[in-house]
Amino acid sequence: MLRTTEAQFAAGATRVLPAHLDGKWYASWEQAKASIEALPMQKFRAALFTAHLMGGCAMGEDPKQSVVRSDGRHHELANLSVLDGSVFPTSSGANPQSPSTA
Repeated sequence: MLRTTEAQFAAGATRVLPAHLDGKWYASWEQAKASIEALPMQKFRAALFTAHLMGGCAMGEDPKQSVVRSDGRHHELANLSVLDGSVFPTSSGANPQSPSTA
């Protein structure tokens, strides 16, 4: 939360609301930093989630530019493959869990 809030202020935001159920709108990085550090980091207090995450594990042949090779196998760990929506280059624009209607 600290890094994303700091990045938002650095990008020009005039107010930032951290993704925490006890968070408030902050008008400066200094104010936000002190307040976020005091927030209780307890189960179910952070309002973070993802739905249909895609594109998080880049696929490619260059280990400096990707997590897995084009066959889905990790560049360095022989017993690790990533074969889900995270290797998509971007969102498919459709819910990956939805059955096909075609």
